Amino acid sequence: RLFRYRIPSVTEPFTYSVAAGDASTQRYRVGVLYLPTVERLDAQIDYPVYTGLPEETIEEVAGATLDVLGGCRVTLTVRSRQKLSSARLRMKGRKSSGEIAGKCATWSFRVPRVENGEAEAVPYTIELADFEGNSTRHDYTLRALPDDPPTVEAVSPGRDTTVTLGEARQQVLLVWRARDDFALHRLRVEITSPDGRTTVKDFPQEI
Repeated sequence: RLFRYRIPSVTEPFTYSVAAGDASTQRYRVGVLYLPTVERLDAQIDYPVYTGLPEETIEEVAGATLDVLGGCRVTLTVRSRQKLSSARLRMKGRKSSGEIAGKCATWSFRVPRVENGEAEAVPYTIELADFEGNSTRHDYTLRALPDDPPTVEAVSPGRDTTVTLGEARQQVLLVWRARDDFALHRLRVEITSPDGRTTVKDFPQEI
């Protein structure tokens, strides 16, 4: 008769023998070839100054799409099971070698800005090789996010209006609503008189 036994998950070398009654085989060895696979992939994101956002670290991004604002600088750090002899990053037809330190490799690059207002998928590939001549290839996707333009809306008066002049001085309260997906760095009101003179008021009081 023919017997079978399947070992479901092999992660380290082992030896085995088979016995049937008083008979047994010699011991055999099953070795394991460790490839330079990606054990961990982290990303550090440096945002443009105008966003006012602090540096961000995203851990364990392997296998997931990395969403990053266009114009950010991204530093990827990969950790492999084996010591690396080479590490390359391919993105948009360009190839760059990583800075290697033992089992780790690091790349730094700037995410392209999005021009059409829609998120853009940017595939990239990490290629790793060890000192035994083994190599692996890992495909990922980065999604470059657009920076939406600011919007401003007049709240009050929000329409053409008339002020009645009398003995008392008349005041007009201007109220508006401004939004941006990151930060507003300049707010101003321009007031133009009938003779064409323009007065600019920067950073009016927020209400």
